[in-house]
Amino acid sequence: MNVIVIMIDSLNREYLSVYGMNDIQTPNFERLAKHCVTMDNHWTSSLPTMPCRHEVMAGRHEYLWRGWGSLEPYDVTLAQLCGQKNLVSMLITDTYHYFAEGSGNYHTDFSGWEFYRGHERDNWVTDPVETLPIYRQMLEEKGDRARAFMQNTYRFRDERHFFSPRLLSTAADWLDNNHAHKNFFLMVDSFDVHEPFYVPAPFDTMYDPEFQGEWPIWNNYGPASRYSPEVVRHIRAQYMGKITMFDKYLGAVLDRLDRFNLWNNSLVLVTSDHGHHLGEHGILGKNLPPYFDILTHIPLFVSFPGMKPTPGSRSKLLTSQIDVYPTVAQALGVQIPKDYTIHGFSMMPALKGQTAKIRDIAHTGYFGSSMVATDGRYTLHKYPNEKNQPLYTYGINLEQFHKRFKDPYVKAEAGRFLPYTDCIVFRVKEEQPPALGKTSTAVQGKKPDLLFDLKQGDDIDKNIHAQSPKVAARLTKLLIADLERIEAPAEQFERLGLK
Repeated sequence: MNVIVIMIDSLNREYLSVYGMNDIQTPNFERLAKHCVTMDNHWTSSLPTMPCRHEVMAGRHEYLWRGWGSLEPYDVTLAQLCGQKNLVSMLITDTYHYFAEGSGNYHTDFSGWEFYRGHERDNWVTDPVETLPIYRQMLEEKGDRARAFMQNTYRFRDERHFFSPRLLSTAADWLDNNHAHKNFFLMVDSFDVHEPFYVPAPFDTMYDPEFQGEWPIWNNYGPASRYSPEVVRHIRAQYMGKITMFDKYLGAVLDRLDRFNLWNNSLVLVTSDHGHHLGEHGILGKNLPPYFDILTHIPLFVSFPGMKPTPGSRSKLLTSQIDVYPTVAQALGVQIPKDYTIHGFSMMPALKGQTAKIRDIAHTGYFGSSMVATDGRYTLHKYPNEKNQPLYTYGINLEQFHKRFKDPYVKAEAGRFLPYTDCIVFRVKEEQPPALGKTSTAVQGKKPDLLFDLKQGDDIDKNIHAQSPKVAARLTKLLIADLERIEAPAEQFERLGLK
């Protein structure tokens, strides 16, 4: 089969009509769902952006060994496997982290790649520009961190100039020109619907037409109470506008799948890396534990010829983002080396009706922070001990080695510390909990573990850990077994009280 993967950054499943929101226009997601099985029990693994991409590309959990970083010499990527079988692979993205200092090298194994510049803090346009009202509050909150986005988008005039329209139009054009290849792997990686939440007409007034005044198109993360309810509602409306704009141009890709009968010979997989708080739980943004359902329970649409679930149906099969790598490899017919350790399970046997499940537990988290484990019914939140110790970072291409504005690691030791490679790697003791941002938030003091029953609905103020010790114990046992299966670092068991 061909494989087409569409990754959408920060897409909350609850904001899609397919997953139950009535007040948003997403007709092309509904159209997609008619061809797919909609997965109701798909979860994140390593958070956030680049740890997720690393898992999808290389097939191994990231957050237990390190935070943000590039591919390692001992990684075998899906694109690399395609190259060994002379299959065409293509990356089309506007996710600038692929190419940034400390994380860039993910594109090099692809047969071809296309990168659209300008999102978020991508240092691209240098032209001097005036500060328009739409940018003012963003600059007040973010300062120079946001100046690049203002310069990059200053001359955007209509929707065709914006990120997801350009990206998805290019993907549609690529299918026009490349659909005749005998098997191909196309990965379309959209940084939308990530903030800044800046959209053109008509999407900017579609969901909050009465709003008047200024608001931050790129707000800092934290309590939603720092803004008035009207501003929070408008931030949410702009996010919804971004989703609807993405949906419109997703239609162009679906048109090509129809036109070239690609549904009949392709695995199509559409998902997100994580969600985003837009006032839910009184929060704006991500990174802050607890890692609630809205952040970790993500959308997944899957279609391939011969799948047993009827197109348009739904599945409660428990799956994790770490399962994407073996699923794509199996669909492409590429051979994962026998000595290459992967941590996920292919979804294909279950979706072909050959087995009833592929896993009993899924787990997720940021490096150095709390961990969430789920069996699809309950979510167990495990917090580290008071000192968040011991904690080590492992790898060769560690981000801090590439950050010239920070002191390099001077206490790194080298050795064979990883269970899945004989490579000599660095091990660095993290004396302090990782800072808020790409890895986690610093965990201050011991926090009690949490347990939520997803059947009770929203997972806030409904902690049942004390009332359901047997459920917590069962999930803990399943979590320990899976961490032992993948030979997670011993200190993770101690840090999280999993001994």
